[in-house]
Amino acid sequence: MSNYDDDIIDLDNIEDEDDRSGIESVDKYESYTNERLKALADSGDGEAQFAYGFRMLYGYEMLEDKEESFRYFEKSANSGYPDGIFFYGRAYHAGEGVAQDIPKGIELSMEAADKGSFRAAHFLGVCYDIGVDITMDKGRALSWYKFAADKGYAPSQYNLAVAHELGEGVEQNYDIAVYWYEKAAEQKHEGALCNLGFCYELGQGVQQSYTKARELYKQAADLGYHVAQYNLGLMYMSGRGGEVDYFIGFSYFDMAADKGDLDSQFALARCYDFGDGVEVDKEKAIYWFTQAADKGHPSAQRELGLRYFRGDGVPQSYETAVEWTRKAADLGDPSAQTNLAIAYFYGDGVPQNAQMALMWVAKAAEQGYPPAYFNMGNFYSKEDSEIYDPHKSMDFYMQAAKEGHADAQYYVGVCFDSGDNAPVDKKEAVKWYIAAAEQGHPQAMFNLAISYENGDGVDVNHESARLWYERAANDGHSGAATNLSLCYLKGDLGEHDIEKAMYWAIKGAESGDPSAIHHLGLIYMQDDEVKNIELAMDAFKDSAASGYLPSLYELAVIYGEKGSKYYDNDLSVSYLVKGAEAGHAKSQYALGYIYTHSDDNDVSKAIHWYERAAEQGHIWAQYNLSLLYRRGAVAASAVGDTERATKYRTLALELMTKAADAGDGDALYELGMYYYNGNQVEQNYARAVDCFTKSAANKVSDAINMLGYCYYSGLGVKVDHKRAFKLFFEAAELAHPVGCYNVGDCYFEGNGVSRDYKEAFKWYSESAEMDDADGKRGLAQCYLNGAGVKKDLKKGMKLLQESAEDGSVQAQVELSALLIKGKEFDNAYYWAKKAYDKHDLENFDDATKLCQKLKKKLKAAAIADIEARIVAEDKLSDEDKENFSRFLGDMGGEG
Repeated sequence: MSNYDDDIIDLDNIEDEDDRSGIESVDKYESYTNERLKALADSGDGEAQFAYGFRMLYGYEMLEDKEESFRYFEKSANSGYPDGIFFYGRAYHAGEGVAQDIPKGIELSMEAADKGSFRAAHFLGVCYDIGVDITMDKGRALSWYKFAADKGYAPSQYNLAVAHELGEGVEQNYDIAVYWYEKAAEQKHEGALCNLGFCYELGQGVQQSYTKARELYKQAADLGYHVAQYNLGLMYMSGRGGEVDYFIGFSYFDMAADKGDLDSQFALARCYDFGDGVEVDKEKAIYWFTQAADKGHPSAQRELGLRYFRGDGVPQSYETAVEWTRKAADLGDPSAQTNLAIAYFYGDGVPQNAQMALMWVAKAAEQGYPPAYFNMGNFYSKEDSEIYDPHKSMDFYMQAAKEGHADAQYYVGVCFDSGDNAPVDKKEAVKWYIAAAEQGHPQAMFNLAISYENGDGVDVNHESARLWYERAANDGHSGAATNLSLCYLKGDLGEHDIEKAMYWAIKGAESGDPSAIHHLGLIYMQDDEVKNIELAMDAFKDSAASGYLPSLYELAVIYGEKGSKYYDNDLSVSYLVKGAEAGHAKSQYALGYIYTHSDDNDVSKAIHWYERAAEQGHIWAQYNLSLLYRRGAVAASAVGDTERATKYRTLALELMTKAADAGDGDALYELGMYYYNGNQVEQNYARAVDCFTKSAANKVSDAINMLGYCYYSGLGVKVDHKRAFKLFFEAAELAHPVGCYNVGDCYFEGNGVSRDYKEAFKWYSESAEMDDADGKRGLAQCYLNGAGVKKDLKKGMKLLQESAEDGSVQAQVELSALLIKGKEFDNAYYWAKKAYDKHDLENFDDATKLCQKLKKKLKAAAIADIEARIVAEDKLSDEDKENFSRFLGDMGGEG
């Protein structure tokens, strides 16, 4: 804030001043006509001679006549009148009415001061103070000021106050400064009134009082003092000392600007620029910026440069922008120096030159300007720059952060949060987020709220999270408003409150942020308490119009819901296509899914869109695409295209591995099966178990069941029936049919749990109800043996046959054995043949025993058929073929 026009009244002002304050002689003859005063002066009255000479000097109701006034000052001086002597000397000093003789002027002023002229004393004080026409001597200056001040001369009182306030020529003392300001202010000295107001504003030598400051500025401003008008304008703009009133603040800037006050011209330009107290008028803003800039106001020059950089109110011109910015930079404005450095770094209006950029930003940094350190950090962080140095970059960012630069503090926090250019240190990240947030940095507030919500680097504190989200949201951070809305929806901050959720969702949407508008649409679409599909659609359409692709997807979902009154499949697909073509992975995946599940079943189009989504890391697309390639490999093999089959199998494995590496549970299960079966990879039960374990953590029931089987059988892990049972049970609770069967089997056999036929029956029943073949077989055994249920051979045989028909080889073997007992040899042969056709070598011994019982009963033709089918099967080893051939040969010999 400017509080002075000049520190002292300078010499030129003394010589030209038409201020008769303190000159008793002038006032004494105020009622005299010029003729009467001249007659008295001509009579030899030295005081009247001075008064008449004063009138002639300034043309008081007469023609100005400097030569004649000099003659009367000379007469007054010769009569020994002190002020006459001073003005006689003043005439020589200024060369008014006589040839200039500065030494004689000083000498006469000394004589007048010694005889008691306080005007002469003040004049000498100024001469000694600024070293004009006399050697500078602050001590002697203050002595003469004190002499005149003690006699009540306001200008000397003012200058004496300034000296004590600034500590110039005397020890700084605000109390003494205020004393002399008050003395001069009592005489309505405008500068004293203004500076005394400044003392009250800052609390220097007095108790701080904005109200008193405003009153004193007002008195000085009413006297027309432009500095006070500027200061008073600032008080009204800020609301210090009273209510905010932009209009009145603007009016005081306007008054002072018309008087040529540069600070006021600059302030007036900003008022027009931002519409403070007046309608926004860019043309007038530029006019006043230019007025101040032309007279050397560095801030105006800097701001004018910025407007040319941006094309704000003027045609964009980097060259003109640099011209004004350089002028301010040359005057030492650190902000302009930094802006000029940026221009050099990026080549805006000047040839690109990183070294010149460093030179100018260093000049700003030397002044302790925090944004300079921040921009040095920016310069060194650019990887394509010749000065790229991430370590220097972080050093300068840290320096700016320590100097209190909010953007730098936020950036340093992000570095510690993410491990970018710094070790991961969540506590340190929170420290810097807090520093920036307390300065009102919205993104830092947002990140700090997330830290409190998640307990990153700080204890979980829902109340602190809520407060920082609110502060960021109230500062216009739409993401904070959205997160706050989500927290109230989910109850993450301790309470579910749909009204608050909607309030913040609407506030975020009002910012125009398409993602916030999208969030509002999701609430209207999904939350039963406020569900309104029409409003949801409106929000999604607004968001989509701003290019927000997820909103296109949600519109596709609404229009694609069959049975809905909004159902329009063509429109739904069109939204998906629009989003997919714009690169939205979710829409691409959805299109791929549609093409694989529609009546057309266009696999080539499905693969196209799955591939584009998979390239963006969409896990489900990778997983589904892997399955399609696997199917393609089977199809290629069927037609003998080995090369393509190999290619598809490789792609399928690569994609499944990517999806698994991203943590998708289904993909982890499938990858586990690759290792379990040794399909395209070396069989590795331990790797399979690792995949099953990770998949099981995602509650994939297939993986949980397989993991149980590995523990049950000791594949990749040590045998552990108890753990196996727990895993089977977990899968069963997820309605996994084989898991239910395995739980039943554990109870039936007493493996990993105490034998309990009733529990076995219960879990076999669960599995059978889900149409599992093995579940039906287990349930059949319960009925056939009366285990856990009343024995019922009819039900048992019926269930066993259903299991056999559903493909259970073990059920087929067991059913064949029972049919032999019942002497139903043809049926027994049918099911035995079914079992052989499957070539399930786990049941080889049982099948062999059945055949031994059947060999005397089977016809030679049937034996020959079996022999031909088995011997021709490539999947059997040579040893197995030999064993079957020998066995069947034995059967034929006895037939």
